[in-house]
Amino acid sequence: MEEVSLKTYRREETGKGPNRRLRRAGMVPAVLYGRELSPLALKFSSRDFQQVLSTGAGGNVLIALKVEEENTYPSMIKEVQRDPLSDAFLHVDFQQISLTSTMETKVPLSFLGEPEGVKKGGILEYIIREVKVECLPTQIPPSIPLDISSLEIGQPLYVKDIIVPAGVKLLTPLEEVVVTVVPPAVEEEVKKKVEEEEIKPAEEPEGAKEKGKEEIEKEGKKKEKGEGRRER
Repeated sequence: MEEVSLKTYRREETGKGPNRRLRRAGMVPAVLYGRELSPLALKFSSRDFQQVLSTGAGGNVLIALKVEEENTYPSMIKEVQRDPLSDAFLHVDFQQISLTSTMETKVPLSFLGEPEGVKKGGILEYIIREVKVECLPTQIPPSIPLDISSLEIGQPLYVKDIIVPAGVKLLTPLEEVVVTVVPPAVEEEVKKKVEEEEIKPAEEPEGAKEKGKEEIEKEGKKKEKGEGRRER
């Protein structure tokens, strides 16, 4: 597992006012949480944190939080709050990680190759794009590869077909479908059904139908009377 470091400083003042001043100075307020650690208020450079995120640390990257010259805490990002307009960092939560205890997390799948069924006109359908695993923090893979090149039309791949690295345990149900190739006819049938629903005329309310019948009957009676008068 990749690891990056981030230099942080203790935050003596907390609250909206001090946090706003920190942001104006180019700093980001944060909190580090841990099982055997009281919540630790921190601050760090917004520019430094942006560099950390550029490594992919928003996912399963381990971050070594260096608190001044005191301690270093292995951690992972729990939540990042951003300003909805400027996209600037507002606040960050970190979770302390034990390097000797397993943890549960989700890892994205990396699909390799072009299925044979797709070459024959089939449609590739993704059911899930990530799986839940359990392992040590240092063993979390950035992604798990899955070769789909041999997939034929109508053939699925299951979670049980995924080969995980040593030390990694799959927690997603093994019989769950990951990806499949569906026949092109299925897609065409769905499109046809949607089109038929779109052009299907709306049904008139029952009351409107009865009212229409009455008006037609009245018109018929008027015509009969008119013809009778002309005959006289």
